[in-house]
Amino acid sequence: MDTYRVARLPARLCGFALPDTSKSPESYVEAGDYLVLEERLRHPTPDTDYARLVVPQLSGLDTWICTRWQSQRYATLVTQERAPAMARLSFDGEPLAISEQRLSTLLGAFHAYRYDVSREYYPWVLSGVRVPLAFFARGLIPTTTWEVLRDYLLTIGKDEALGGMA
Repeated sequence: MDTYRVARLPARLCGFALPDTSKSPESYVEAGDYLVLEERLRHPTPDTDYARLVVPQLSGLDTWICTRWQSQRYATLVTQERAPAMARLSFDGEPLAISEQRLSTLLGAFHAYRYDVSREYYPWVLSGVRVPLAFFARGLIPTTTWEVLRDYLLTIGKDEALGGMA
């Protein structure tokens, strides 16, 4: 069973780009439980310990905090069987994001398709990148569905078929 290293912060702490409190803080980390990506004990001096945390609310998604200075502990590091719950990220301001509702309405159109996840293919040509192209075997899709879908995609093109999402 996998275990996760978790930092429990009892109070708001400063976050740093590097494990070094002599630099200005870049952010603040609110009290709570956070997944630990990396630990540095007795770094850069024997008086301090640092941990790099996953903090979804930050633009960089991670930051360093000082967990100990001399005998003062600012966070408790524990091992758990489950990762801590994280707040969902909002992509409302992201111009390339697709709403979950829009995406889920398209899933029905792909019900008849099957794809072998052990074979790495991409469904469209990517300029400057060489990867094998995916194809969907006619035997896996009802003939009438395949013919209609193929003709539709060839007629209007990928961008139009996906509603400008591609």
